[in-house]
Amino acid sequence: MTTQKSDFTLPTLDDLFSTQAERDDAKLERVKDIPLYELHPFKDHPFKIQNNEEMKRLIESIKKFGTITPASCPVYAK
Repeated sequence: MTTQKSDFTLPTLDDLFSTQAERDDAKLERVKDIPLYELHPFKDHPFKIQNNEEMKRLIESIKKFGTITPASCPVYAK
């Protein structure tokens, strides 16, 4: 006797009680703003802060002109 696998699956409760538009919207990527204090360095991070002459010039420039781009880090979540 041979058995065949069926590709029939039952819908989830979310599928039963949501619209197709809601299900499609849930699949879209989102941008999430998180506070800077939640960011932590990780091992072998490629960017390092060096307290050298270039950093001193950057600090003075920010004091004088401000920042062109605010310190933000978008996190993409599905």
